[in-house]
Amino acid sequence: MDPINQGQPTKEKPIKEELQSNVTYIDGKVYDLRKFKHPGGDAAINLAIGRDATSMFHSYHPFNDKHVKILSKYKIRDELLPSDYVSEVFGKQVDDASFGDIFDWPTTLQSPFYTELRDEARKVFKVTGTKANFKRWTQILCALACVLFILPFYVKGYWAAMFLFPLAYWVLGVNTFHDASHFSLFKNQTLNHYFTHIFPAFASSHTWYHQHVIGHHQYTNTEEDPDMHHGTFLWRYTIATKHRWYFRFQIYYLFAVWSIVVFYVAFVQDIFLTIKGRYDQIRKAPQTRTQFFAQLAWRLFAAYTIYVWPFMMSEFSWFKAIAFATLPYTIFSYCFSFCSQINHITEMTVDNGQDKNWYKHQIKTSHTFCPDSDFWYIFTGGLNLQVEHHLFPGVNSIHLREIQPIVQALCEKHRIQYILSKTASEAFTKHINQLVKVSNLQPSE
Repeated sequence: MDPINQGQPTKEKPIKEELQSNVTYIDGKVYDLRKFKHPGGDAAINLAIGRDATSMFHSYHPFNDKHVKILSKYKIRDELLPSDYVSEVFGKQVDDASFGDIFDWPTTLQSPFYTELRDEARKVFKVTGTKANFKRWTQILCALACVLFILPFYVKGYWAAMFLFPLAYWVLGVNTFHDASHFSLFKNQTLNHYFTHIFPAFASSHTWYHQHVIGHHQYTNTEEDPDMHHGTFLWRYTIATKHRWYFRFQIYYLFAVWSIVVFYVAFVQDIFLTIKGRYDQIRKAPQTRTQFFAQLAWRLFAAYTIYVWPFMMSEFSWFKAIAFATLPYTIFSYCFSFCSQINHITEMTVDNGQDKNWYKHQIKTSHTFCPDSDFWYIFTGGLNLQVEHHLFPGVNSIHLREIQPIVQALCEKHRIQYILSKTASEAFTKHINQLVKVSNLQPSE
């Protein structure tokens, strides 16, 4: 008897294919969310269809129980599916079948630490809200003004602008694109989705959702995290990666790797996702033909504005054209690499095992630095508050400074290691120490 149809005639479409493409798996139960008008917009629902969305569901709805009641209306099976059937239907992919093998959500939601964290967060965010506020928009508009001021000089080929423009563009982009991709910039989710498109130098929104929102945030620093598989033929940041003889020199070519990180994420992974239909172990979300060609056109536009336009400028020498086609994006890539790598790749956050409690795991694998610094907050777009961001991904980064001391105090109370660096140099040193440590270690060591 078919566990889903319970003896009823199957549709023309095989049940295995139907499940893989159309249902969402949450807490061991099966839901059909295709007709649900989600407040987070169609983009959020689209990311959950065809996969186990347990971690996304709980981490984006920590403040009330309304979502649980709404979800029950779309349930198509009350009992858990048999594990052997689940394995057969979904296969051994993290986005399709973790089913408690990755995190123990029932225990997580009943743990004293989570309960206290949730209650404290509700008090804070009830006052501050969870979206961008006036102060945040003031910061963003100031960054926009800097970009618009420098842009004419950049286009005209001023050398100073070649260095300043990617920095200004980075600050503007990281303070908007990142929060928008987590549905926390606007209350209007259509605008959030739009703002993930207008900074093509970062990545295509479709690819970023797979790598960052679905993969990295749900399975941080585990084998299933796409970030643990980036460029593993070039460098090594975990002993789980196969050791190559030249990794012993990786500390010396670190900045060469950093110079191409964004190119790899923004362009190469787009190609891989399209060809393979998955981002590492994360299955590709549904995409219409129109959406695909719009994404392709936007990627071509991004490539043109980064690499081609300098050679179209008749007043540019070949030397200047090459410089403007390579150095700005290299600077941008350095900004991205620094602000992303030190947040999770440190000697304290990698290769330390997995905690079944999802919230404790996020704390143990994330790294906050300079929480009181306005400069680092603006320059990283709030990513310096990485522990807090991973605990509450749907909250705009402007509000994370309010919750940071509370999170740190709760970690101390419940004896959970809270990884904090008081300076950026201290944070960077922790990252370097990890790279040095694993550069010679074999997987068994």
